Amino acid sequence: MCRDRIRLRVKELEKEVERLQRAQSLERIVPSRPLSCASINNSGGSGGSDGSPSNPAPGPVKWLQAHEEPHHVVYRLGDITLSPHDAMGIFQEFEELYFPHFAILEPVTGLTELVTQDELLFWTIVNVVFRGKADFPQRAVFQAAFDDLLGRVCSEAIQSLTDLQALLLTIAYPPNLRGVARDPSWMRNGMAINAARQMGIDKQQDEVLFGARHTKHRLSRHPQHIVKLTFLKVFELDILLSSWLGHVPTLATAYHLRSVGRLVLDPDVPRDYAATIDIHLAAAQYLATEGNSGLSVDAARLNAAALDTVKVRHARAWTLKAEIALLAAKMHVTVMGVLSLSSDELDHDCLQSTSMIGILQSACDTARTIITLLSNLSEGQLDHGAPTVNKGADPLPGCPKIYSNILFFASTVVIYCIDVMENAPIPIQTEGARNALGRAYKLFTKCEQAIEHQHAAGTLDVAIKNIGRGRVWFRNIVRTRSAASLVYSLIWLAGVARGREHDPEFSFEAAERQKLTLRKTGEAEQDLLGDGDWWADFGFGEDAEFFDFLPDGFNSIPYGAGQAAPPW
Repeated sequence: MCRDRIRLRVKELEKEVERLQRAQSLERIVPSRPLSCASINNSGGSGGSDGSPSNPAPGPVKWLQAHEEPHHVVYRLGDITLSPHDAMGIFQEFEELYFPHFAILEPVTGLTELVTQDELLFWTIVNVVFRGKADFPQRAVFQAAFDDLLGRVCSEAIQSLTDLQALLLTIAYPPNLRGVARDPSWMRNGMAINAARQMGIDKQQDEVLFGARHTKHRLSRHPQHIVKLTFLKVFELDILLSSWLGHVPTLATAYHLRSVGRLVLDPDVPRDYAATIDIHLAAAQYLATEGNSGLSVDAARLNAAALDTVKVRHARAWTLKAEIALLAAKMHVTVMGVLSLSSDELDHDCLQSTSMIGILQSACDTARTIITLLSNLSEGQLDHGAPTVNKGADPLPGCPKIYSNILFFASTVVIYCIDVMENAPIPIQTEGARNALGRAYKLFTKCEQAIEHQHAAGTLDVAIKNIGRGRVWFRNIVRTRSAASLVYSLIWLAGVARGREHDPEFSFEAAERQKLTLRKTGEAEQDLLGDGDWWADFGFGEDAEFFDFLPDGFNSIPYGAGQAAPPW
């Protein structure tokens, strides 16, 4: 019994050491005086002084200032009813988990007042919280009622700032879907951009368009700093989605870049949020250059240096969110350099190139760092008691979905670099890279309630089992979406490893051959690439069964001398 108690105590101490190590790694990034995300909601920001002692920032304003309404009050959406007690619990959970990542909303002084004046925003907040509740019995009924409300609001020109904020919430926290191909975020992002421009919130000076007096009157209800922060959120989401999907940002025009640059210097914008926006501003400039003149190693290096300058410039207001945004932007930039140097068949001379080796090492190091950071963040959230209902639905409870996309992209970059660098004269640190992949894999497997995250874990599992074989396994099959082409290519290759290269639902060539056969035999032409296109889902497809098997020759991972097996 004494030995059992000693073993139990040792395990407890080991867990405590791991928790302290995670906390220490996060403390190296955030300032010693933590800056609350709720301070973004202050009208004074930080006075443009980066929180200097001579001009301290005002205290954070509590977002949820409402009290529970009388019991006879009922909130209704379609056939769904919500009691005041349940509504208060939902808003408290939103304030704890989600608001720190979306702190552009005005304080809520009354739930009944909010649902009366800003119905879409009220029910959007409820919808965001319900995403992580697997035990919600009427999920389908509520989602249908919410979609109907959102459709009615978006069927006309959006003239309310809170309606625009609600639309942005659905972009940052889209519904749980079977695959990313069904994610409406990109299309809604275009709607949000057009609404913001039509309302005039992207302009520094007042502008009233013909017939827009009603919009101007409704905007006058809101503090000016809230209007500015709303436009900055539109810009932020445009850059994040563009980087992930491989598009040139819509707001990467010279006019909007100048407007955002002025807002970054605006004292109404808190310094911690300004730091994050400044990172996206530098990334937008590179993405716009890439779209106009193509890929360039020199441009990638210059932009990476510019991103480092942003961190130095905002060092006193640096936050964890800014660090994640910085690493994601640098990873995207370095990958652009990799793709500009690489080809389908990397020869020995290419791998001897100092430029290739340097930029591959940089890409892999950045990806490994961001996997470690997000893993530590996830474990830290769970250590501090994140609601149990969210643990099985998202690897990073409360964080925007783009964080999961960044994690998957970072894993793709590490896999690509391991595969390409294996034949290089200076091989990559395989053990550390595989351990990073193992951490990403574990994060996705924890999401037992989210099909898309389980499928992401399955795709990583197949890819990890096929690297390290003394040959370049990774092929750039897709080249039209810049960095996103790596993700697409990984999914195709994972499908080939599963033995589905002759499956019409996976292979374009197989689908075309089957269509030709149908035409020759006189049968009706069929659309073989319909709703079952699991391959178009960025690896988050619908068919879970194909993760349970691999063809002969793909069932083991060869490890060299001194290499450690993945931690899973």
